[in-house]
Amino acid sequence: GGPGVAFNVGPAPYSTCMKADSSAWQHVKFKNFRLKGVSMDVDSGGKSFFLESYIDIVAMRSDGSEVPGTAVYDMTDFMKIVFDDDGKVVEMVEYPDTYA
Repeated sequence: GGPGVAFNVGPAPYSTCMKADSSAWQHVKFKNFRLKGVSMDVDSGGKSFFLESYIDIVAMRSDGSEVPGTAVYDMTDFMKIVFDDDGKVVEMVEYPDTYA
């Protein structure tokens, strides 16, 4: 992950994208993803959107089981998504609350 780094996971769940972006998410289970709001950058011609969502997360052991007592509820996540003229995503910037 990091500025200028790109990856292609194909059609995939949100958690797959996060794990491809940073190894910090490798042992985190994403639960109960809720979209709170969507807004459009009015200067983008309808191509740039901002999303605010809440996600419940919990640490996982290497065997896939949840680690008791590690659940965090309503982690805030902000995302900017930019589309090209064909409606394909050409930029995605994410700002998860890493202090959750």
